[in-house]
Amino acid sequence: MFSTFVSTSLQPFAKETLGTAGLVIMSLLASSSSFGSANGNVFRASRELFVSAREGQTPVVLSELHVSAGTPVPAILVTVSVRSWGAG
Repeated sequence: MFSTFVSTSLQPFAKETLGTAGLVIMSLLASSSSFGSANGNVFRASRELFVSAREGQTPVVLSELHVSAGTPVPAILVTVSVRSWGAG
């Protein structure tokens, strides 16, 4: 879907207003924005799973934290797995 967006709306605008270099820059900025949004959604969703597990609404294993980093690794793995499976 992103490649369709780039080719239909971003590409002609960037190429006409900023030239070829602008096209590359705009494409990189759009890609980094998409990556940042996806990254933020993974963090948010995994924290929601962690808190719901801590409250007893989802399996308790999702409330476990990494010993040294303090991150909810099981919840992050479940979130990434579900999102990767859904994206395919």
